[in-house]
Amino acid sequence: KYLGGMMSTVFKQDKREFVELVLKSLGCAVTGAVVGQCITYLEHDISDSMMEGLTKSFLTRYMQDNAFYKLGHLDNTITDAQQRLTSDMRSLTDATAALIPQLLRPLVELCWFSYHISNMVGKKSVGFFGMYLLGGSVLIRMAMPEFRRITSEESALEAVFKASHARIKHHSESIAFYGGGARENGIVNERLKDLMKHAQLRLWQTWKFNLVNGAIIREAPFLVQWILRNEFGKTVNDADVVKDGGESLGKAHTFIFDATNQMFDCMGQLLNFAEHMENLYGLVGRVSELDDALDTINKRYPSLRKDEIAAGSELGLVDADIVTPTGVTLARNMTVTIDKSTMVTGRNGIGKTSFFRVIGGLWPLKKGKVVLPEGKKVFLVPQQVFMVLGSLADQITYPKKVDPEDGDETDKLTELLRKVQLKDRLAEYGWDEVKQWEHILSLGEQQRIGMARLLYHEPDYCVLDECTSAVSVNVEHRLYEEAMNLGIRCITISQRLALTEFHPQELNLSEEHEDNWKLMQHKEDDDQKL
Repeated sequence: KYLGGMMSTVFKQDKREFVELVLKSLGCAVTGAVVGQCITYLEHDISDSMMEGLTKSFLTRYMQDNAFYKLGHLDNTITDAQQRLTSDMRSLTDATAALIPQLLRPLVELCWFSYHISNMVGKKSVGFFGMYLLGGSVLIRMAMPEFRRITSEESALEAVFKASHARIKHHSESIAFYGGGARENGIVNERLKDLMKHAQLRLWQTWKFNLVNGAIIREAPFLVQWILRNEFGKTVNDADVVKDGGESLGKAHTFIFDATNQMFDCMGQLLNFAEHMENLYGLVGRVSELDDALDTINKRYPSLRKDEIAAGSELGLVDADIVTPTGVTLARNMTVTIDKSTMVTGRNGIGKTSFFRVIGGLWPLKKGKVVLPEGKKVFLVPQQVFMVLGSLADQITYPKKVDPEDGDETDKLTELLRKVQLKDRLAEYGWDEVKQWEHILSLGEQQRIGMARLLYHEPDYCVLDECTSAVSVNVEHRLYEEAMNLGIRCITISQRLALTEFHPQELNLSEEHEDNWKLMQHKEDDDQKL
């Protein structure tokens, strides 16, 4: 409207009216810019709020009842939960928050311009215009690729590609020692090749779609515009044109031209909205798969039920079968009581770690019961000790968090570091410095941190899975002596026969025994520390 008026004032040389129209047009532009930025701000704010709420909800379920472990080790339905919890969740909330702006604005503008053009050229011409929009929409919809499937597949390939990089970072030292950079480069390049192949497919499908979309939305509309302007010209009285020098006619033609351009732009936005919905469906599908997996994982692999827990004063198993998640039976009818420190022995792959997973409730029981003494704690120290992101104090107290300003706690932690011979690390880093400790401490030092963690929590039972394999025999003996002095009963996997002096009982797993297991008692010397 203002553009047509300004063109008229230029021809009439009316400076005052021209300035007024420029100011009004500027006011409209500023208002539009403010409104547009407000809409964008609200859109992002809604997306952030949805992201926070959804992520908290999913993370609560993901971390509940060891669901994260079950998805990663017991079930292969979801192999990229991290990708779905991060990138896919962000893309989903962004796409959802953009729904209303992308749909509401073009619909309102389409209706508003249609109403005004119908008053100018008649309902018949607007009906013709509507038929063109409808026919064009059908053709464009027929040409639209399966963006839902394409988006879902692209997210999955991207997750595999990211996982390859995460794997290299996690095993960087081993890869460097083996000189495996070229081999890993080949693996990552294969993942990249798959991702780029899919990206090229998406690009080709999008190009074909935009070819049809551009022809209908960008090129052919000029013909429709001339038809509408011609229809309007038939309604104009020659006397009116002569009377105002064609000013009204020029304004009307300019309005029709701009309005039809805007209407076709709205049509394009609505058709892009269909593409947006297809992409959104793909993201919803991936997040829904994770949602369904979290709903069913604890039903398929439940934690120990009340009927699977037997009463007793000592930790153990009663008539239990040790069965892997894939259905392989490793031991049958096992009845074991951990009333003294016990060493678990057997060849590699026989099921020593599986025994710990069953007794710790990580694997479901197919048969039998677990004896869990009420009020007694069981603690695990694995061979690869988990280093939490935090201070040196956090490494010892994990999963508990303590106040570094608490003098009694720091005194206790200092004494523990002295016992595991890591006091020099305290002098180097103090209690407050946050580091990636897995990159600072050697494997032997990490294992000593694991033993310090055990001594800090003072459980009734501890499961030690090759957790001292990287420390010297003398240090290992001192660590076991400290545990025995605290009355901790150790269940140990180790290839070092010297540790038998600390374990009067041995559980041997072998195919040579009946039901693949045998419990044996060692003779105790008078000078043994049990």
